[in-house]
Amino acid sequence: MKTVQYLMPAAALVLISCSSTKDFTVKTNPVGAEIFINGKSVGKSNLTTRIAQNRVLTVMACKDGYVVTSTTIEPKTNRFMSWFWPEDSPGVRYIEGDEITINLEKLVTSQSYRPTTLAPFTGGGESSR
Repeated sequence: MKTVQYLMPAAALVLISCSSTKDFTVKTNPVGAEIFINGKSVGKSNLTTRIAQNRVLTVMACKDGYVVTSTTIEPKTNRFMSWFWPEDSPGVRYIEGDEITINLEKLVTSQSYRPTTLAPFTGGGESSR
């Protein structure tokens, strides 16, 4: 009976790790940015989409008035599952986590630029003649 007790979680792990896709949520601050995953537009944030777990993800967020921001997410390798399948198979590689938040930086324009106060000039830059 104890063997069955230990085999059930192991079987569940095997079945879960064999899933090659999963739901993935992309949030941005502020919301409403156009989201691209691996170059393909998937909609405006905040959104949930289906991703392939065994591939590198490049997530890019674009919104008017903000700097275009991107991040790359590398899949992890499940060492236990790599005993049974090659390391590049969908059952072995997975994206850790179900969500990402991208903070967008306001784009500096001539209307929003505010000069900062510089330290007083202390000399230097003179040529010695």
